[in-house]
Amino acid sequence: MKIMIVDDEENIRLGIAEGFDWDELGLEVAALAEDGKEALELALLHRPDIILLDINMPRMSGLEFMKASKENLPDAVFIILSGYDEFQYAQEAIQLGVNEYLLKPISPRELSEAVQKAVLRVREQTDQTNFIQKLEKNIEEAMPLLREKLVSDLLHQRYSPSDVDRRMEYTGIRFPSSKFAVLHIGLEQFLTRPGTEEANRQLSLFAVRNVCDEVLNREHWGVSVVALENTLEVLVSLNEGDPEPADLKKVCLELAADIKDNIKRYLNLSVSIGIGNVYSGIEQIHYSCKEAHAAIRLSAVLGKSKLIDASSLELPPSSDQAVGYAYEKELLWGQYLRNGDERALDVLDEWFDASGESGSDQAYAMMKSTVQQLLLTASKIFSALNLSLLDTGYDELYDKLHTYSDSIRLRDALRSFAEISLERINRSKSTSYRKEIEQVRSYIDERFGEEISLQRLSTEVYMNTNYLCTLFKSEVGETIHQYITRVRMDKAKQLLQQTDLKIFEVSEIVGFSNTSHFSQAFKKYTGYSPVDYKSEH
Repeated sequence: MKIMIVDDEENIRLGIAEGFDWDELGLEVAALAEDGKEALELALLHRPDIILLDINMPRMSGLEFMKASKENLPDAVFIILSGYDEFQYAQEAIQLGVNEYLLKPISPRELSEAVQKAVLRVREQTDQTNFIQKLEKNIEEAMPLLREKLVSDLLHQRYSPSDVDRRMEYTGIRFPSSKFAVLHIGLEQFLTRPGTEEANRQLSLFAVRNVCDEVLNREHWGVSVVALENTLEVLVSLNEGDPEPADLKKVCLELAADIKDNIKRYLNLSVSIGIGNVYSGIEQIHYSCKEAHAAIRLSAVLGKSKLIDASSLELPPSSDQAVGYAYEKELLWGQYLRNGDERALDVLDEWFDASGESGSDQAYAMMKSTVQQLLLTASKIFSALNLSLLDTGYDELYDKLHTYSDSIRLRDALRSFAEISLERINRSKSTSYRKEIEQVRSYIDERFGEEISLQRLSTEVYMNTNYLCTLFKSEVGETIHQYITRVRMDKAKQLLQQTDLKIFEVSEIVGFSNTSHFSQAFKKYTGYSPVDYKSEH
């Protein structure tokens, strides 16, 4: 353990350094300094555990030194030696975390007792740090188990929605997409090695897990956990494909076949795999889990070494399962919506008709979760088509989704959004020059202070002037001249409200060389003259 002594009086500095049996206290005098600035350099070099220091020193005071050293020596214990008994000094020292505040002259006994207390504090801090580090190491070693526990809870819906995000962040789980499927792998034989039957069973489960996880994480995200009855439960988060969405059910089936083949190849073990449907959102994972479990239980009837797809079976849904919205339907909704096909509305109607009145709070919560997924799908489509969601009802529906208390209102709101979206998508397809129109708008937005001619705009986008004007009015809803005027007047209003610029200065900034013409245009646009607008706003 190291101690540093800081005092601008040499006799005090040396007297303390040489007048104590530091070995008996378990301390080594690491450095001596005559002022705070020198002390700071030596402290960073020797990193003492205890620092004895005066307050009043040249270049840097003791309190200034404490402030400067806290960042690099957060655990150092300070003992102040001061000739000042003013409360202000003691108060500031206490705020900085001083261990003892001693007034000069100091007796050897007083200083010895203070140093012994500091030694005890350093040891306590060291013990606490070591204990916390040990706990952190234990937690780090247990992190795979914490991840498995979270995955198991997601599979069986044993979690609180309010804490699942926090648990995912803590365990480092990051799903590549919101599309999930569950596989149940049933072991039909075990590895045969010297040892007990249970040892061979555990070895087999461990080996199958390794093969399974390796195959899963080549292109997707997956974690397998050991379940009962010699089975593994596997949660898969599927990559959706780029740029076009993939047929995720087909991907899932191919993934299961790949896992099965690799287990046979590397372990020479036969397994059957139950395959749940693909669903959107964490909230629906347990549906796929139930389906996969029901499928694997049929392996005893269908025979060994089978891939059993739950979608090919007639599995009776629970009342809550009726609101589940499999990925195939969401994919169909997305395809119809992207193409501007009215059948997107039919998909929504079929789903709501099948769901009926939700039978429980959980079922209705699931319905709202599914609507949220459908809205996110629509948002991605609008983004891909470079379309705006403004005035479609998207923001209000998405932000206030939690306030809807019945399925009828929810259905009407979603259908209204879908109808507006289809109309906007179809309208955008009738114009093959969206990019050019946006380019014209950007040009105006950036150069409103310059002279802007139709000829110049037409040249920018390589279009006929008359054709450009027609397309612009159709797309934007106002003529190019009206758009330029609006941009200039809105900027003028802003400058008049927020700056002290003169009227003629504002006029020049927004593209008017003649102040009189600007004033006339401004009054026509706002109903106020520039002078009146500035005074009233």
